[in-house]
Amino acid sequence: MTMALRRALAASLALLAVFAASGMRQAGGGRDAVLLTPLVSVSAAKPGETIRLALRVMLPEGLHAQSDRPRDPTYIPTTLWVDPAAATVRELVFPPSTDFKVEGLPELLAVFERDITIGVVATLPAS
Repeated sequence: MTMALRRALAASLALLAVFAASGMRQAGGGRDAVLLTPLVSVSAAKPGETIRLALRVMLPEGLHAQSDRPRDPTYIPTTLWVDPAAATVRELVFPPSTDFKVEGLPELLAVFERDITIGVVATLPAS
């Protein structure tokens, strides 16, 4: 495995850590745990190469995550962080959100439900 690919996988694992922490708080662990699967577009990568990564997130039935663009600016959006030493993010691609009605709130929430795949276009360090 090349060093560049190791860095790409490290970036994927950083994505996993972000979702795992929030998912376990929301789901409480156990059978309701969030399932995370990192996906990499290549089996080898050269330094400085741009690659595609993705993170598949499977939420337990009945749970949701705030979208990357909540309608209410006071809500915390879903986001991904990649260690800049591992890769430079060029683009994050979130799936379309779903409208979710919460009793007592005047506006529908924009959420992600069940099966989410988040795409990442990243450039590996030149060295």
